[in-house]
Amino acid sequence: MTPRRLPGTNWRGTALLQCPLLGRQPVRDDPMRPIRILMALALSAAGLLPTGPALAQNPFAAIVRTTDPLSPKEQLEKFHLPPGFEIQLFAAEPGIQKPMNLAFDGRGRLWVSGSVEYPFVADPGHGRDSIRILEDTTGDGRADRITTFADGLNIPIGLYPYRDGVVVYSVPNIYFLRDTDGDGHADRREILYGPLDAPVDTHGMQNAFRRGFDGWLYINHGFRNDTTIAGSDGSKITLNSGNTYRVRLDGSRVEQYTWGQVNPFGSTFTPGGDLITADCHSKPLTLLLRGAHYSSFNKPHDGLGFAPNMTEHSHGSTAIAGAAYCDGAFPVAWQGSLLVANVMTCRVHRDTLVLHGSSVEAHEQPDLLDCDDPWFRPVDLRFGPDGALYVADFYNRIIGHYEVPLDHPQRDRTRGRIWRVVYRGVRQDHPQQLANVDLTTASTDELIAVLASPSMDQRMLATDQLTDRIGPPAIDPLRQMLQDAPNVPARVHTMWALYRLKALKLAEVERLAHAPEATVRRHAMRALAETAVTSAQSRELAIAALRDVDPAVRRAAADAIGQHPTTESIGPLLRALEEAATDDVQLRHTIRLAIRNQLRAPLRDGDNPFAMLEGLNLDPAGHELMASIAQSIHTEQAATYIVDRLQTQVPAVDVMLARLKHAASYASETLIDRIVPLVRKHAKDDVDLQKQLLQTLQQQRSQRGLPPTDSLRDWGTTLAAELLKSLDREANTWGVARGGDLWDFEERKSADRRQATRFLSSLPGGERGTSVLRSVPFEIPPQLSFFICGHRGFPDKPPLDANFVVIRLAETGRIAGHAFPPRHDVAQPVVWDLSEYQGQRGYLEIVDGLNLSAYAWLAVARFEPDVVPLTMASPRTIAQRQIAAAAIAEALQLSHLADPLRRIVRAETTGAEARSAAVAAIVTLEPNPVAAAFVSILGEAGVNPVLQLTIADAIADRDSAKLDELAQQTMKTSPMRVQQKLADGLAASPIGSGVLLDLIERGIASARLLQSASLRQKLLAADQPTMASRIEQLTANLPAASEQLDSILKQRRTSFLAAAASAERGQLQFTRHCAVCHQVQGQGAVVGPQLDGVGNRGLERILEDVLDPNRNLDAAFHVSLLATSDGRVLTGLFRRKEGKSLIFAANDGKEFS
Repeated sequence: MTPRRLPGTNWRGTALLQCPLLGRQPVRDDPMRPIRILMALALSAAGLLPTGPALAQNPFAAIVRTTDPLSPKEQLEKFHLPPGFEIQLFAAEPGIQKPMNLAFDGRGRLWVSGSVEYPFVADPGHGRDSIRILEDTTGDGRADRITTFADGLNIPIGLYPYRDGVVVYSVPNIYFLRDTDGDGHADRREILYGPLDAPVDTHGMQNAFRRGFDGWLYINHGFRNDTTIAGSDGSKITLNSGNTYRVRLDGSRVEQYTWGQVNPFGSTFTPGGDLITADCHSKPLTLLLRGAHYSSFNKPHDGLGFAPNMTEHSHGSTAIAGAAYCDGAFPVAWQGSLLVANVMTCRVHRDTLVLHGSSVEAHEQPDLLDCDDPWFRPVDLRFGPDGALYVADFYNRIIGHYEVPLDHPQRDRTRGRIWRVVYRGVRQDHPQQLANVDLTTASTDELIAVLASPSMDQRMLATDQLTDRIGPPAIDPLRQMLQDAPNVPARVHTMWALYRLKALKLAEVERLAHAPEATVRRHAMRALAETAVTSAQSRELAIAALRDVDPAVRRAAADAIGQHPTTESIGPLLRALEEAATDDVQLRHTIRLAIRNQLRAPLRDGDNPFAMLEGLNLDPAGHELMASIAQSIHTEQAATYIVDRLQTQVPAVDVMLARLKHAASYASETLIDRIVPLVRKHAKDDVDLQKQLLQTLQQQRSQRGLPPTDSLRDWGTTLAAELLKSLDREANTWGVARGGDLWDFEERKSADRRQATRFLSSLPGGERGTSVLRSVPFEIPPQLSFFICGHRGFPDKPPLDANFVVIRLAETGRIAGHAFPPRHDVAQPVVWDLSEYQGQRGYLEIVDGLNLSAYAWLAVARFEPDVVPLTMASPRTIAQRQIAAAAIAEALQLSHLADPLRRIVRAETTGAEARSAAVAAIVTLEPNPVAAAFVSILGEAGVNPVLQLTIADAIADRDSAKLDELAQQTMKTSPMRVQQKLADGLAASPIGSGVLLDLIERGIASARLLQSASLRQKLLAADQPTMASRIEQLTANLPAASEQLDSILKQRRTSFLAAAASAERGQLQFTRHCAVCHQVQGQGAVVGPQLDGVGNRGLERILEDVLDPNRNLDAAFHVSLLATSDGRVLTGLFRRKEGKSLIFAANDGKEFS
């Protein structure tokens, strides 16, 4: 091994180069375009993909490693560790299969789940995977005895050695594999839980089996899978994707522990009793609060908000697995640290824990180890009872589950290693020596002595032996140890051993709750939380602990109270929340969870827990707090409480919307009729607020599968009319010609020191957006002056020319005046001499063409003469009103508003989005399947603006003959991307399908459109007798799409390597095209996968994702084909279920239900 390099970033030291855009490319079967295509393109351009020499020099940059495998001996020389640490090879192929999870038994033996089947589930009875037991009988740090305990398994992951065998997950059950005759091999298989649902994703499933202090077995549930688990006592949970849960080892009971995370894989307990998971996709480390929700792909929280994070850094990729807590076997500086593995960067990272009260925050430190062999894939970490860290190495050229096809021939199935890390340096702290004893044969006294060990892992194993093997005879010695314990760990583990043996007395818990050591008091509260039967005395103990000097004790007390709800506890919890430090976010969230539990606990029939709040004499702040918590309680009583509070307290708009969403989800018809006049009263004449409130109520009713109530319909009818009237009152002088509705009013100062003036600005709409705002035509004066402020890109960069103001001649479009923003927040004057054009008709254009994170806006005002007066409502507000009126008319089927909507369509100042909304509403009110097909292409950049206006007018005029002509024109003049969208729209109905096939047969539209699998599915779903034969005839002589794409891939790869780089262009393209569905370093949305570390996929894979997304598209992101009762055929990515509504994401990232 070579000396460790100086710590740097979490990435390899090679510089990552950027790539330019690849240009346009043909579209092949691309129903979910944002999910794999432009985001990969932009990310590579943004510098996350190495190119040219960097790719050749840096094998870590390739998702399919380019190096050859090394022997274990060769790989050993590639590790780097800090001074004093040493790494040893503990085991390798052929002695083991590819390791998945690790666990130790009381004899100090390492149990390993191994697989050759992964990633494909074997047919029942044909699995070749195994559980093996590894022993070092000579003490040289190398396993010299390997026993196959069980074989014939099917992708076993989580395992826990227990009694005479092992509890393990192997598709499709959680088994107890037993060795009843003592020959070292399993001879009996008992199903504890199962069969579980068939997994659709095999890289998480049921993993990280960890026995808690309390004797429960805690388990992680992996990404994408849906699993129902039932206990013999009737308990049952259903899990979707990332979650954690716990089970009793006798198969009797299952309980969900937390909700959310994307793909937790690996976990560890801390000495204080907290459970921390590693998560492969969201946060590297997460401290779990029982009953809390954690962020996941597009999943909602419970109404309380997501639980606080303990980690904000990413460790350089989303491929995180395994977690381990450092205690007495490592040097003092390392004790209390967390270790987490990274399978993409080939490292084991270290984080230290910083406390804010009881809240834990992980701080990134230099790594424990990294490896120069890019095949090193650490998937699990466990400390052994010998104090060494054991690392499971899934040694492989390929680790990505989604990034590389599952059947890629270069996936290794035979190599696997386990590494052992020990500290050999000089220690100044004179550590206590670890016990060298076989715990499976140790006496009661010997086991009790081990409870004082500096190794938590040893203590846990000794506790297991005392409760699982010794049993009741250990009670009296344990009770004595509880009094005579030599240190805090001994007292803590003794308490838990008595608890597991059902021998822990409340008087003993009370003594422990008053112990001088905070850790002991904390565990006493945890024991109260697990006690099945409570008394007034135990409740008083927990309530008293809410005032403990140590905030971690207070957090444990709040959790205990949360598990045993009574309304009498609400007052003390409220006081504890008031006293909790604002930065102790985990304590505050735990108290809120506890209050929630008090309010949602089942009471006697007819009892209302919210009615009992009246006795607390809450002030307005207290009621506001309770209303915020009520949002997490899914009952009509909670909805009623929220509505009652709205009668006396008017919260901020965003809070009101959230509360209305809850109330509408659980309110009765009677309560809805109370809500409507209440919110209308709050909104008064503010039609913009009314539209938000109405749409929130209506959406929730729709998700419950309920029609609008009469009061909602009456309100909607009145409001839609009011919105349209307000538009008639506003003589709109500005309209969005292209881009988004960014333009709103804000106060700005001018260089002449005039008082702040109302400016028309693009900043309110966000600096990432782009837009062209155009005025109505006017007579050009001899001179025009105005003030302009804003920016042209970052101040330390050369100015960009994408933000400007121009005046154009109405007849020719010629520019008569041009001005850039001054790169300043204070507006500067501009004077145009227009005498040459005086008397002609002209119009103004304000162009925001910059899409940057900052310094990308502009604003104008104070035109003299006032050729284009600013209206009372901004262009953005007017557009929002137009869109809302259209949406309300469409949702409530207000056919009498079709004509006002036609006026919106025909108005020159109507923006593209508002025009599209009005057209969509008209098509719904006056159904026309061909017209409906055009809705998706209105606003598309690839469609000629004049053609778009003509299409919109034809739909408004109900001119079917004109629409047939426009379908031909669109197919002839638009790019393939637009043709594909129009074709998909036509294929959504039988009539449109006939029109599309006719266009292709006449040679007007390209037959290549039919090479899209999703389009063919839509057409065949129309169930027309000749459809299949017509499609077959039209595509018979076309070259295979794959041949075309292979040629393009090769061409683009060659041109890409020689291309000039532009990080700015890459950032711009990601924001424009990818952030709607994808997130990198916290920026963007989470509809599709997060893309941190996507550069590791390598050039070839990125190009495939850009040009041929379905080549590698994982099933997690396949679209659904939906045939509706009214004859439409839709496609979308399933996101979630809300009430009776299924929510899908369309190919523009927008959701529909």
